Amino acid sequence: MQVDLSILDAQKMLVQHKRIYGIENISTEPIRHVLHGIATDVPKYSISDLNLQIYDEKGRELKISSINVDKPDCKEFTTGFREPICKGDTDRSYTLVYEVEEPERYFENAFLIDCQKFTLNFKYPLNQGILTPTLYEINQETDQKTPSQIKPAIEKTDTHEVARWQIPNLTKGKTLRIEW
Repeated sequence: MQVDLSILDAQKMLVQHKRIYGIENISTEPIRHVLHGIATDVPKYSISDLNLQIYDEKGRELKISSINVDKPDCKEFTTGFREPICKGDTDRSYTLVYEVEEPERYFENAFLIDCQKFTLNFKYPLNQGILTPTLYEINQETDQKTPSQIKPAIEKTDTHEVARWQIPNLTKGKTLRIEW
């Protein structure tokens, strides 16, 4: 899994979230649908307010087949794959892109399944009052946050900086949070 966070507008703290999921089917049943969940700090009254894009590894749009939750602060919906993912399929993935304001200046990801490799990229403009991002591990039972021991690689251009964390072997139930 890879998450790319890019600040599009530092004044509004509008952030583009891009999640790329590599999928391997380990069951005998084909995977035909995938469930998505998006929680927001700013009310979004319609899924269309998120400027949502979902596509497969070939760049083909994935259609929303059902909307399970459509609350202002929480969206949950299902999309269908154009071709089912069968056991033994390789190089299968999908990408979910959306935009939402992050006035509290954080993003949190809870892992509902094991993840062999997680990459988090955070792109932010220079000279816009944005603090150097910090990655935390969150205890889901106590909400206690502990700074991660994993330090980011930093790439800098004239206008932006990108902090990149690569974390192997995350287990179900782990939660990571980035603050800036």
